[in-house]
Amino acid sequence: MKKIFFICIVLFAIIAITGCSKDKECDEWEQTAIEPQTFVNIRWKCIGFVNTKSCVIKKIKPEDKVCYIFEFYDSIPPEYSEYFPAEIADLEYKLFLGRTSTNDIMGIYKLDYETGIFQIHKIGGTKMGEINDGKKYYDILRAAQFLSVDGNKLRLHYNNGKNHLLFKKQ
Repeated sequence: MKKIFFICIVLFAIIAITGCSKDKECDEWEQTAIEPQTFVNIRWKCIGFVNTKSCVIKKIKPEDKVCYIFEFYDSIPPEYSEYFPAEIADLEYKLFLGRTSTNDIMGIYKLDYETGIFQIHKIGGTKMGEINDGKKYYDILRAAQFLSVDGNKLRLHYNNGKNHLLFKKQ
């Protein structure tokens, strides 16, 4: 009987400890400075939608390796200037290229490197033919408010930091 009681106490302690630990993937957005070299000119692959309160990570579908790719650049290269003639002179605008579930996308974003406040200013592409989570992903990109980077993980936060798209370096 003592053995069973001891085992129950140990199991309860393990569950309590592991249940209270919180993975960084579930953290809400915090204002932090961002260094451009931590995320630009790197290919990022979205792996899911994260609800920071419940710590539920919903894997993005389809999980194909060519879907949900995102690359940030630290300027608008001359070969893309024809697409963004009004913004090319404003050095705050930067280029991104990417892919949804089925379509290539590109656009420009602004990022306050001191605070992580992020905004996609223009996005070019279509939602036509999107499958599974493609439309949702596209809409969330437009709604993203903050960006954070932690090692090989990048987060685009939306819904006032309560949710984010989770990306991993490829």
